[in-house]
Amino acid sequence: MKKEDSFEALIEKLPEDYRRLLKYLGPEETELLEEIRIKAGEKILLAGGFGEIVSDIEVSREGIASAVDSLLEHSVYAHMDELCSGYVTASGGHRIGICGKAVSENGRIKNIKDFSSLNIRRSREIRGCGEKVKKYIIGRNGEFLNTLVVSPPKCGKTTLLRDIVRQLSEEGFRISLVDERSEIGALYKGIPGHNVGMRTDIMDSCGKQEGIILMVRSMSPDIVCTDEIGSPGDGEAIKEAVKSGVGILTSVHGSEFEELKNSKISELIRERIFERYIFLSAVPEVGTVSGILDRDGKKIYG
Repeated sequence: MKKEDSFEALIEKLPEDYRRLLKYLGPEETELLEEIRIKAGEKILLAGGFGEIVSDIEVSREGIASAVDSLLEHSVYAHMDELCSGYVTASGGHRIGICGKAVSENGRIKNIKDFSSLNIRRSREIRGCGEKVKKYIIGRNGEFLNTLVVSPPKCGKTTLLRDIVRQLSEEGFRISLVDERSEIGALYKGIPGHNVGMRTDIMDSCGKQEGIILMVRSMSPDIVCTDEIGSPGDGEAIKEAVKSGVGILTSVHGSEFEELKNSKISELIRERIFERYIFLSAVPEVGTVSGILDRDGKKIYG
């Protein structure tokens, strides 16, 4: 990652009074820093692999407005569409979650004002983490096997998807990435913030249902990848892609195979769309592969 795309470079965009928060961390803790939570009327909270640290920096309403303005490079209006989704993706793929007073029109958020909270989250690229599962998702004849990554939140689903995409792309598969929340490829001004491979095309900030169909029709992919499916529309689009001969790599929140049978994607499970299920956990560490199942739910690893 370029220096200007680093998490530390993003922190340098904060108002001067807030930039000193890194004094609370040593070099090792700085590397483990995952989130900076800034809330009006409270002290800035640092969270990561070291636990939590409460700073002595008190946040005012004016201060949080200034922080948003600085982080968005003094162009809040230009980012309004992203803001109305609750977050903005910064250079390097880091995410700025933003809360405040939502202004709605016809049932849709059209503006957010009176900013009250920020959650600045580091985006990490862990190259090689997909190596341990790759042999399980490639068939005997070199074909990709439709794969669903399953885990509770914050167990490394997106990080694993990203590296699998990179490796498959580098090995010759044409991949269409429907990155609805800008988390996998972290597209910023047309350039991916993470390495997702030279044969990967990205449709950023697009709904999964629309994006899957669009990419199948326009980009002739071998595989379509997206993150965190859940709606009936997602399932319909996935089935259409599979009928077209396109592979599917995606993820969902969950922890057990039986749970998936009663979830919003139960139809995909019953129809045996996925040939591999990769289960992740945070024990003993985030990203641990706790099991890999075949399309019938039979364990083949773990």
